[in-house]
Formats: sequence, C-alpha cells, structure tokens
Amino acid sequence: MLRYALYARKSDDDRKVTEKSIAEQVAALEEVARAHDLWVARRFEESGSAMVPGRRPLFQEMVRALRSGEVNAVLTWNVNRLARNMEEGGLIAQLFADGRLAEIRTPHETHRTGDNILPLVLQAATSTQFSIELARNV
Repeated sequence: MLRYALYARKSDDDRKVTEKSIAEQVAALEEVARAHDLWVARRFEESGSAMVPGRRPLFQEMVRALRSGEVNAVLTWNVNRLARNMEEGGLIAQLFADGRLAEIRTPHETHRTGDNILPLVLQAATSTQFSIELARNV
C-alpha cells in the first residue's frame, strides 16, 4: 500500500510570482488524494528556494521518511517543487530507482517505479536549468 508524503513548497511569497501558494497547492493535492483515495501519511509545507542543496529542512525530513519506509510515495504540485538542483534531483531519482520512492504523483501526471525514469530526471534537470537561468538573468 502506498503511504504518501504530501509536499508543498513555494520559493517566494511575492503574489506576482505565478507559482501557486502553499495553501493553493495543498488544497489541490488534497482534492487529488480524495479523488484517488490516497493515504497521506505525512505533510510537509515549506517556503524557500530549492536552488541550493541542503537548505530545506522539511525536504530533508521527507527524504528520511522515505528512506525509513514511513512513506513510500510523494504527492506534490509539480516535480519542480521537489528539486531545483541536481544534487536533490539526483537524490529523488535514486530513491525512485531503488524502489524506496514507489510513486510521485502530481495533479497532472504520475511517475511509478518500474516506469521509464528518464522523464522524471529530465524534469529535475529542466528545473535546475530554469534556476540557473533565473539567477543569471536577475
């Protein structure tokens, strides 16, 4: 049985930024959980940039919960909420490849262990590139 970690993150509290607020993400994810009868075992709501590895304590706590088997799936708004740097993107991909992370579900797509891992890795790499370009352009 899948035990989900609901993970919502917003990197900027500026309302002009197009990312959904944490509350909006959580509401949408709760609807997905209800619609698909998903068991959300843990919730992680975090504000802050994911561009630099190791700066998100709740992300790290979620990874510990995945490694321990407390949870084995993640429900999130978008893969880019999980990773904006290659170190943490690689960590998510490795947990996925090892089977400790059985599923990543968003309102728009689902990645499952045993599926092609390439789309997941490409999304993480694309998120990293976006952060690099944003930092350079700002």
